[in-house]
This record gives sequence, C-alpha cells and structure tokens, in this order.
Amino acid sequence: MPVLGDEASDIANLLLGEQDLQAGERITAARRGLLPLRRELAAALSQLQRVEGDMGFVPAAKPRRRGA
Repeated sequence: MPVLGDEASDIANLLLGEQDLQAGERITAARRGLLPLRRELAAALSQLQRVEGDMGFVPAAKPRRRGA
C-alpha cells in the first residue's frame, strides 16, 4: 500500500484536474486496503481490554472536551 500522504496528494491532484472517476477509484481502493487493518486493530484493542479487565485494570475517566 502506498504511503497515505502520497496517496492523498495524488487523489487531490486528480480531483483538481477534474478526474473525479479516477479519484473515486483510488479512494475506493484505499478504503478497501485499510479495512483489514482497521479490523485487525479493533480485534487487538478488544483483546487488550479483555486482558486489562482480567488484571483488574480500571481505565481513568476520559477528560471532557471543552465546548462539548
């Protein structure tokens, strides 16, 4: 998979050049490529949370965002 910054720049250039179809195809391909990584990350996070729970870890409360 290409570096995300490079891919984003290439897609922006396609859009600026009014090559919407090609840009859309690149976006779709990039999203397809990222999906397995997102699933893997979600599974790893779930596993970490299970292990933390087994160890009795209680996460600190998330700080509130200003203006929220």
